[in-house]
Amino acid sequence: MVKLFDYQQRAVDTVLKEGGSWGLFFDPGLGKTLTTLTLLDTLKPACTWIIAPLRVARETWPTEIERWGFKDLDPIVVHGKTKKAGIKAKTYIFNPEGLEWAVENLPLPEILVVDESSMFKNPSSVRFKAL
Repeated sequence: MVKLFDYQQRAVDTVLKEGGSWGLFFDPGLGKTLTTLTLLDTLKPACTWIIAPLRVARETWPTEIERWGFKDLDPIVVHGKTKKAGIKAKTYIFNPEGLEWAVENLPLPEILVVDESSMFKNPSSVRFKAL
C-alpha cells in the first residue's frame, strides 16, 4: 500500500465519498499522478482512459504505474504501431490526437483521466468535441 501525504489522502477520500467528476489541481510535483493511480487502484474500473501529452503518455504514466506497483491497472500506451483495433487492456494511455481513434476503436471507459486539461480549452476543436 502506498503512503500518501495528508492532502493526497483527503483528495482520494473526497472522491470516494462524493463520487462524480473531479479535478486535481495540485501544484507541479505534488503527486497528482500518484493520487490518481491510488484512486484507480481503489475503484478498480474495468476500463480507464488516460489522455496526456505524448511524452507524458509514453513515459510518465507507464513509469509511475510500474514505480508504485499498480500492475493490476494493466496499462498499454496506444500510439503508433500499438494503435490497432482489438487491443485489450484495463488502462489505455494515449495523447489527445488519438482521442477520435480511441472513441471508434476502444471500449468506452468507466473512468476518464485528462492530464493537462488545458489541451481541451477550445470547445470548437475536434479533440474537445471527441471528448
